[in-house]
Amino acid sequence: GVNAFHASAMKQLGQVDVLVNNVGAILKLADFFALTDQDWEDSFQINLMSAVRLTRLCIPALKQSACAGIINISSIAAASPQEVFPHYSAMKAGLSNFTVSLAKTLAPDKIRVNTISPGPVWSKSWEDEIQSSGTDREQAKKQLMQQTGETIPLKRMGLPEDLTGLVLLLASEQASWITGTNFTIDGGLTGNPF
Repeated sequence: GVNAFHASAMKQLGQVDVLVNNVGAILKLADFFALTDQDWEDSFQINLMSAVRLTRLCIPALKQSACAGIINISSIAAASPQEVFPHYSAMKAGLSNFTVSLAKTLAPDKIRVNTISPGPVWSKSWEDEIQSSGTDREQAKKQLMQQTGETIPLKRMGLPEDLTGLVLLLASEQASWITGTNFTIDGGLTGNPF
C-alpha cells in the first residue's frame, strides 16, 4: 500500500514538499499478558514501519523542495506509557526516536523532521470501540467523549482539527528553524514543562 500511495501522489502532484506520517492504531486494547508476538509485530508494522517506508520513498522528492518537512504523528503514550497497550506505546516511542535521528540525518539536505504527540483525539480507533460495544452510536460517542474529557484539564477530548494549526505551522516556512522537536498537544493532560 505504501508503494501504491507514493506512486499515486507523485503522479498527481509531481512533487512532495511535506510528508505527514499519520498512520497508526492501537489494534488491540490489552495489557502485556494478553498480547501475542503477532500483536507486537502488527503494531510495529502499522505504527512504525509505515512511516519508515513512506519516508524512505519520499526523501528523493523532499530533497528537491525549497521548504521540505516531515511531520510524524506520535502519541503522548510514547513518553507516558500506561499498563494498557504497551505495544502501541513502544512503537510510538520508536517513531518519536526515529524523528530525532532522521532530523539529524536530513539536516544537511534542509529537510526538517518533527513529531506531534497528541493526547486523546477522536479517531477511527475510538469509533471502532463504540461499534464493538453494541450500543446507540451517537449516545455512546457523546458519553465516551464526555468521560474522556473529564480527565483533561481543558475538559474536552481532542478533535482532529485541533492538530491542524500545528501541522500547518510545521509545514510552513515559519518553522524553518524547527527540527528534531516533539510537540505535545493534549489539552494539558500531561502537563510536562519540558
